[in-house]
Amino acid sequence: MPTTIEAHNETMTFKTNEFELGVISAFFLVLSLIGVVWTFTSGLIGSGIDGILLLLVALLMAAVFALQLLYIGRDAGWITFPSHKTAGKAAAPAPNAAAAPPPKPAAPAKPVSPPTTEAK
Repeated sequence: MPTTIEAHNETMTFKTNEFELGVISAFFLVLSLIGVVWTFTSGLIGSGIDGILLLLVALLMAAVFALQLLYIGRDAGWITFPSHKTAGKAAAPAPNAAAAPPPKPAAPAKPVSPPTTEAK
């Protein structure tokens, strides 16, 4: 995708608004967590299905906005997730690897003849 849009002889560049999106996501995350706390403190959780559904909706919204906040932070460089890549370990050989003799080449495999069947 190009980084500019040209329309009517004007050029518009894309701007990322990580900070604004992060603030909005954090606001709705906090609002959802307040809904979870209010469901327990008001006693609505014990009143039946209404409290349970309100709790589930608030937890779902909190999970969505927390995930969105994590990805915004990752894209902006605020958060780094651990990676499974071991580039540093693969580049440096083990100290005993240089002293070990090279492996012997495998012996050629013997051809296997098909089983013979006796004609009757």
